[in-house]
Amino acid sequence: MRTRALPTLAPGARAADALAQAGPLPEAELLGINQAQKLNDGVQIVVPKQGEAVPAPAGNPGGGSGAGGGKVSLNTATAADLIALSGVGEKTAAAIIAHRDSIGGYTSVEQLKDVKGIGPAKYAELEKQVTL
Repeated sequence: MRTRALPTLAPGARAADALAQAGPLPEAELLGINQAQKLNDGVQIVVPKQGEAVPAPAGNPGGGSGAGGGKVSLNTATAADLIALSGVGEKTAAAIIAHRDSIGGYTSVEQLKDVKGIGPAKYAELEKQVTL
């Protein structure tokens, strides 16, 4: 990146906005970066050089699953990603996504407790499987 300064972005900004403001270097590998991802405060975007793997920053995986130690990102997961989790069916996946959309994205895993159909037992099971 041309600048290491913290960019100031408007609410609802996406990774592409942060990258445009930071100014990636010519040798930056942007293909593995989810530029459509909506950002929350404190998110770090790691941009590798061409030919290097895209590391998954702690607490901010770039995809729905796979990154973050096998955990699924609440903010980028598809219904299929969520259904693959233990204890989540179609209705719960739809409720998780609907709640995410209604609040503009999760800022903590604990917000799953506000999702209809997720009680203490289901939350205890899910919190081990998800991240932001």
